[in-house]
Amino acid sequence: MFTDPVEVTQIDDLHSNNGILYHYTEEVFSDNSAIGYKYPAIQSSANYNVIHAHSGNMDNAMLAMISYDANGKIVRVSRNGYISNEGVTANRNQEYSLLKSKYDYFATEAQELPVAISQIKKEPVFYAKEDMLAAFPNMNTISLTFAGITYTVNPYYRIFLPNYDMRCKDVFETFDYSLYTGRKIRVRETQEYQFGDYDIATGHAAANFPGLPDEKAYVYERLLAATGIPFTRTTTQYTYNSNAHLQPSVIKTTDSRGISCYPEQSIPEITNWLPLLPLQKWYRLILKMQ
Repeated sequence: MFTDPVEVTQIDDLHSNNGILYHYTEEVFSDNSAIGYKYPAIQSSANYNVIHAHSGNMDNAMLAMISYDANGKIVRVSRNGYISNEGVTANRNQEYSLLKSKYDYFATEAQELPVAISQIKKEPVFYAKEDMLAAFPNMNTISLTFAGITYTVNPYYRIFLPNYDMRCKDVFETFDYSLYTGRKIRVRETQEYQFGDYDIATGHAAANFPGLPDEKAYVYERLLAATGIPFTRTTTQYTYNSNAHLQPSVIKTTDSRGISCYPEQSIPEITNWLPLLPLQKWYRLILKMQ
């Protein structure tokens, strides 16, 4: 006989961290300094089964990396800006629209709409009630004998009700959602902020960026929006030859004055395929041998 905790209102959810997306995490070191990692947050919804608008491309699009000293003061921020096709923010629009008033993390580069492919997801971890009632009937069918005394057990009350009743359904449903293809997110620029000494109460004040949630994940945004905070900044910009290219063709880094910090890097494309011809011959030979 056993029981385990089950929240009846959350029976569709797996009781683990599987599938959970954290929009802010921290790496804390032995001296109490830390590095925070900020990702796009999924907007809240009354219906947790609404998954059709999820954009998986956004899961790994880190917005910022924040360095804290041992006192919790932000000393460095590395912020990433992206270019993407239209609609890529999907169910992250609630947070994105708010942050966009200060900095556009996801600039639209072209009116290229992604293609949606319909998908169906079955319901997880459910039992057919009729079958379970047949397996655990409401009668004293189990006998256990201890020290010469026989005890009878009703499997309906001792097994079915505490363990399976909340997992049973009479009608099974499917969840419809869309799998999008053709979405792409590319880094547009990376801004590196190094902060001088400042007052935490002033730099981290909510008044610097009204409307942000009262969470540590957004403190760096308040600091970047504050006035009178000493900082130095370098900006690395990435240029792509066309919308079809996923790797940058030009990388340029400038400081707060707009002066180039390093020579501009031009990354050549592969235009001469002659060195690959021997490989193509070997490939054709292998195909003939198969």
